[in-house]
Amino acid sequence: MKKIKLFGLFVLALLLYTSCSSDDDGGGVVDDNVIANELLGTWLLVGENINGEDQSLDDCSISIDFSSNIITLTEYFGMECLSVDIDASSYNVVDGAIVVEDEGEVLRIEILTLENDVLQIKYEDADIEGDDEFTYIIIETYEKE
Repeated sequence: MKKIKLFGLFVLALLLYTSCSSDDDGGGVVDDNVIANELLGTWLLVGENINGEDQSLDDCSISIDFSSNIITLTEYFGMECLSVDIDASSYNVVDGAIVVEDEGEVLRIEILTLENDVLQIKYEDADIEGDDEFTYIIIETYEKE
């Protein structure tokens, strides 16, 4: 009888341990469909940081618009912000990141924050000047319009 009680306590302890484990949040699994739905809409650039230094933003606005599979970047510039540059590319959400495909190139954009109508992204950009190659770590913050 003592062995049955001990075994019963062991099983009870095991059940309590597994039911109270820290993976109750879904085990950290990212649902790409949920992220894609939260991205839909127009986002305005409100902050930019390059290699750890905050950048001042121009008076002209930059926005990105996410539709179901197209991301459109719109940048206003020039006198009174009347000139516009529009670039549209296909994208997918893969493993919690935005993957943009444009003219055969693939850019992976890490999502740092996506909550309360704030989107913060991080990506790398390389620039070649002569024999020198520079890599920039860019963090941009957007607010939903």
